[in-house]
Amino acid sequence: MTRASVILCLGTLTSCLLMLTSCEDEDINVPAGALEEQPVDLSGQWQVSRAWQNGKDITDLLDFNEILLTLQMNGGPTAFQIKTGSAPFPVLEDGMWSFDDFAYPKSLNLRTNNSQRSIDFTNPPISSSSDFALSFSLGCQDNLYTYEFRKVQ
Repeated sequence: MTRASVILCLGTLTSCLLMLTSCEDEDINVPAGALEEQPVDLSGQWQVSRAWQNGKDITDLLDFNEILLTLQMNGGPTAFQIKTGSAPFPVLEDGMWSFDDFAYPKSLNLRTNNSQRSIDFTNPPISSSSDFALSFSLGCQDNLYTYEFRKVQ
């Protein structure tokens, strides 16, 4: 064995040992509950910022700013209040609300004394987000409305 090959072998061995010792696991303190799924928090007041009917922007045709949806949460979804003015919305009276899935919701469920509606999210919410979008029909399945909501309070 030549001197150069011995130096090369020792260099390779030293590099391997350094790599193995530098990859040791460190103690990581993970806070309690950090790996648990948390419910999406939509508490607050939400107002329609844009509206579409069958993909056509109809925001300027009605006063969609009149729609004010207030969602309350007390450890999870509870009550909601709705003001619609002259703009169409799937429910017209206050009631209770829920998600289909607390961590990854795909639909918003609204229940009043007179009706129950499940409305699909087209832009699913995430916690602390300031917007989401809902799509629904109002009887005629050929007319699909999409409302983009933004948080106002």
